[in-house]
Formats: sequence, C-alpha cells, structure tokens
Amino acid sequence: MSRQPEGRELVSRFFKEKALLVGLATPIFIHTLNGFHRFFPVVPHLPLWLINMDVYLSERPWSAARSLRLNFFPSMVGFAYFINLDVGLSLWAFSLLRRLELVAADALGSDVGQVHRSIGYEEMGCQLVLVIFFLWIGRTHFKKFIKAVFSGKAEREDNEPLSYRWAFLGFITTLLGGTGMLWMGGANSAIVLGVLLSFCMTCTVMTWLVVHSGMPFVHGYFRSDQVAHVVLGTRRIGPATMTILAIPGAMLFRDMREFIMPNVMHTFKMSYATRLNSKHLLGVLFLSMLLAAPLSLFFDFRLLHREGAANSGGLAWANNVWLSSVSLNEVSTYIGQPRR
Repeated sequence: MSRQPEGRELVSRFFKEKALLVGLATPIFIHTLNGFHRFFPVVPHLPLWLINMDVYLSERPWSAARSLRLNFFPSMVGFAYFINLDVGLSLWAFSLLRRLELVAADALGSDVGQVHRSIGYEEMGCQLVLVIFFLWIGRTHFKKFIKAVFSGKAEREDNEPLSYRWAFLGFITTLLGGTGMLWMGGANSAIVLGVLLSFCMTCTVMTWLVVHSGMPFVHGYFRSDQVAHVVLGTRRIGPATMTILAIPGAMLFRDMREFIMPNVMHTFKMSYATRLNSKHLLGVLFLSMLLAAPLSLFFDFRLLHREGAANSGGLAWANNVWLSSVSLNEVSTYIGQPRR
C-alpha cells in the first residue's frame, strides 16, 4: 500500500487492483446510502444491525448476557482478514466468557452490577501487569532513554521521529499542563496526577493491543478515574475532585475510538518498512492535525447550528450526552454514598 509508484505511474499497482476497487466501493456505497437515509428517510437503506439476540434472552439468568446483537460491518470484515487466528479466537472466547460470568453470577443470586465492576477491576490488574512487563523487557532501552534525556546524546536516535529529550519534554509538559488545568478547576493535584498517569498506562496498553493485533480499536472496561475510586475510596477523593474528574472521564477515558495514538504508531510502522524519513513524516502528521482540528470544529458547529443537535449526529452525539450523564450520575451517587 505504501510502495512508491514505478516509472511514470501516478499511483502504485496496489490501487489498480480490481478486487481492491470493488472492496472499497461496496462499503462506501452502503454507508453513503445509509447516511442519506438518516437525513432523508425516503431514501432506502441497507440495515447492518441484522439480528437482535436480546429477544431470545428474556428469561433469567440468560437475560444477564444482554445486550447481544449480530451485526454486519464491512470495515470489521476487512480488519478481521488481517487478524491472526489466535487473536480472533481470544476475542470470541473472552467475550463469551465475560457474558457467561454475568449469567453465572445472576444464577447464583449475586449482584450483576457488582460483577460488571469486578470485570473492570480484573482489566485494571491486567493492564498493570502488562505495563510492568513492558518496563522490564525494555529496561535496557529505558536506561539509554533516561541517559539521553539528561546528557543529550543517544545511540540510534537518528532513526527516531523525535529526539528523546524533546519526547520527554513533551510528555512532561502535557502531563503537568493537564494536571494544572484540572487543579485550577478545584481538583486535588496529586490525585489528578495519579489518574493521568493511569490514563497513560491505559493508552500504552491499548496502543500495543491495536498495533500488534490488527484490530481497529479496543474499548476499556474501566475509566482511569475509577482507579482512584478503587485505590483511595470516594470518601478520601472528595466531591470536588470527583466532579472535576468526571469531565475527562466522559470526554477522554471512556470512549477510545477517537484515540489517535495507535494510528500514529501504524504510520511510523509503515515508514520503517518503506524506509521513509520518520522525522519528515512527523511534520506532515502535525500539520494534518493542525489543519483537521479547526476544520472539524467549524463544520461540526455549523451542522449543529443548521440542523439542530437532536438531528445532526445520531449515536455519536447521543452517546456523548449519555456518557456525560453517566459520569455525573455516578459522581452524585458517590457523594451521597461515599465508600472507603
């Protein structure tokens, strides 16, 4: 895909393959048709939500496994083609195991909501173990990294898109800047710093999973601010800190589909395979983000203003409102019933 055109060709041979063009045209046609149907119901559509299995799971304890749907997403079919069998099997196995865990809990009379939270705690532990594993196997590299940050010299640094010192400064600036903004809102700075470090841990694990498995994105089963709830208890955190952390909890921590770190890593991974200059590529990525951010905001607000928020985004805007209400309702519950 990233191979340079040969001779006088404008595009590589990969983009001239008939099977590729048919594969691209099919989902483009389906999603374009459904998009027009969304705004103009008279236009026919092709449903992608095929079978709702919830109607067959109406009796306890099987109702605990809801919601369960069989859907058809062409993009997922394409991604699944590149996923190896071990990853594909693990996705199915652990998804079914999670649902069976909920069914077993309901059959035994346990609180299904508490089991949901317990699954999130299990993921917290798994991510912590993975981060410790990453630090251990990369200990030699991290020693060189720290040495390069303070000495300004490093081996093989020319192959990196950004120098180690600038990468470290960017990380520290972003971390302290985010901590400072939430602290100015009234949150405890130490707790906020711990939550943001936990979010960095989640970002690292999610990026590794996406880049090495071939999946388009991975959803976490817990939010980074919930780590503080488990470690400290909501009574020690306090109402002000929990309320402020609910904002990034709804905007950043819960939905990882717009998390761009895996996409950036994929880009650099392709540049190494094709021997592109990663430093030049970093500049192109930065300019594209700088251009995309104001344009997307402009057209989003313009669409909202012209069509109305209730008609403009479907599930995307509805989910944002729902996620915000979930976080704030959770905070109000913790304030009314604090836990140690």
